[in-house]
Amino acid sequence: MLRDARRLTLVAAAVAMLALVAGVPAQAAAMHGSRARPGKVIEVFPGRHAFFKALSKAQPGDTLNMHAGRYKDTVTISKAGLTITSAGDGAVTVDGRCLATATIVVRADNVSIQGITVVGGTFYEIDYEHVGDGVVSAATVSDTCGAAEYGVNVYDTAAVNVFKVTASGFSDSGIYVGSISRLGTETLSVEDNVSNGNEVGIIVEFSAGQHIVVNGNDVSDNEVGGIALQGSANIVVKYNTANDDVTYGIQADGGSDDNMIRRNTATGNQFDLVNLGQGNCFKHNHYVTFEGPIGC
Repeated sequence: MLRDARRLTLVAAAVAMLALVAGVPAQAAAMHGSRARPGKVIEVFPGRHAFFKALSKAQPGDTLNMHAGRYKDTVTISKAGLTITSAGDGAVTVDGRCLATATIVVRADNVSIQGITVVGGTFYEIDYEHVGDGVVSAATVSDTCGAAEYGVNVYDTAAVNVFKVTASGFSDSGIYVGSISRLGTETLSVEDNVSNGNEVGIIVEFSAGQHIVVNGNDVSDNEVGGIALQGSANIVVKYNTANDDVTYGIQADGGSDDNMIRRNTATGNQFDLVNLGQGNCFKHNHYVTFEGPIGC
């Protein structure tokens, strides 16, 4: 009886061990499945709706490596974490051919657009709205439809940063930032861009926060103004160049209060600096003409 009981015990232990061993691969697979999928690089070459087709195949976190040529597409990016970048083998142009409001619409978080030219939107070229972080860098946007209003539009987002973009020909603003109110501790930067030949170079409108910075941009030769703060507070505007923008170089309108405008150069405008708001600090700027109290 004791021998039989011991035998039964050994059998039970063996069965338990087999169950444990058999469970290891399943558990490992489950753990592996819980990890974030590493992004892959998708090589994209010009062809009929090639950009659209590549986006359809892409998964969150992937990179679309765009090879030289013209892509006749309008697209909406709705997958988070995608990077759209030039492959570096020649100029890449995405052309909406004036068939849609925007050539590239971004409706997902953490989307990066780098090193490409975007044209052919009837209202915007690149449109980020209601999303979290993102980046537009080293891109070129220009109006080829004759009435587009904005080159890069950043509206009601978290920290979507705009770096080294060239924008020209827009009937409202080359770069527009509007209704930004949920940055938290992040910084939204509009930095080192060239926005010339528009109605206004850069507009920041209905936005507030200590972490919105307009820094080091060239906003010369626009038809009305260089940099406009409209209904905005606590914006930092520094180290920009705003020359020959006709009416104003840098302006804080009557609804823009408590902004810091410092170390900018503005010359050749009717009013190089304009302060129509309250509590704005204009400090260490290079200018000739001005309107309103320019001081700190």
